[in-house]
Amino acid sequence: ACATPVLLGAGVPIFTLAAKLLSAPSGLAGRGISDAIGNSLAIAGVGAIVTVIAALLFSYADRRAQNLLVRTLVRIATLGYAAPGAVIAIGVLSVFAFIGAITGSNALAAAGPPALIYAYCVRFLTAGYNATAGGLAQVSHALDDAARSLGATPLRILSSIHAPLLRRSIFAAGTIVFVDIVKELPATLILRDFNFETLATRVYRLAGDERLAEAAPGALLLIAISALPVFLFHAFEEEKGAAPN
Repeated sequence: ACATPVLLGAGVPIFTLAAKLLSAPSGLAGRGISDAIGNSLAIAGVGAIVTVIAALLFSYADRRAQNLLVRTLVRIATLGYAAPGAVIAIGVLSVFAFIGAITGSNALAAAGPPALIYAYCVRFLTAGYNATAGGLAQVSHALDDAARSLGATPLRILSSIHAPLLRRSIFAAGTIVFVDIVKELPATLILRDFNFETLATRVYRLAGDERLAEAAPGALLLIAISALPVFLFHAFEEEKGAAPN
């Protein structure tokens, strides 16, 4: 009974994709996938770094906030996870169109990867914020008070004290955001350049054309990338549990 959801939700789809892959003509399934893998890793890596840095800054601002305005702005900034990717993508296009109207340039044509990174940051800032804010909650405020009494600036406190203590939280936030970006489809479809394809867009395009054998490698890679954080976090928890007190 416990194995049934796993078999139906993971085992059967993976087996079906593997069968499609094995039945494909030699060289057909892997054609062009290397570019999609490189694009996915590059855009997800940059997006995860930018998002985690922003999440860490927002978490620290919320920690130091002494007024309702800052806390309200932080809450508004972390609402992106509740909005569909397509809605955020259209909003980003509107921003670049507005910039182009002010500057008299074609900002939409030059958007490309910067627009994608911005959309990813807005979309997945909540995931990074929750991880970093949870880690900061475990750090005593006495450390902040001691550092300020020694003349440390807020940026120095964040980089020299909190960041080293939040290694696990930062890694968790980066991993979650990385996986979410790799899987993100609507925003990527709307904002990407015409010659820019990720694993998600490749699988969507090939599956839409009923070229399932060619879509199978990308789909299996997406499954593997999504499963990676589960294994990593499980290993960290086991390591933490085995560590002596």
